[in-house]
Amino acid sequence: MWGRATVGYSFDNVNKLDTEIQYRRQNLRENIAGIQKPLLESLRWWYHRNLGSNFNVSLSPFAYFSHSQIDLSREDYVQGNREIRFSAAGRWQKSIAKNWQISNRAAVESRHFTSDNRYVLRARNRIGLKAQIYG
Repeated sequence: MWGRATVGYSFDNVNKLDTEIQYRRQNLRENIAGIQKPLLESLRWWYHRNLGSNFNVSLSPFAYFSHSQIDLSREDYVQGNREIRFSAAGRWQKSIAKNWQISNRAAVESRHFTSDNRYVLRARNRIGLKAQIYG
């Protein structure tokens, strides 16, 4: 079971705030029915600003994640982690034909693990192609 909900508020056509929550559970073994283990709980705030019709920036000044490992075999088991994240992203999108759109989202995220006082900086990129099939 994996649920994600986002509640947003638009101040105008340029500025928007989002609150996003996630919750995920999964059974421990393939042959056991049920959802026994919480794998992810998160809360994140996003601020989005449109800088034109094709580009926007997003800042997440705070996110809290509590997660544990999916594979729980003895040799691979890792204790659950709690972390605070800060993120910044830019997203470009362009219509390329009727009902078709391409996009690219580049982001940088700092992850601060509270359990072992560790810090990780990571870059992410997502390229997308979107087709509208109705309307």
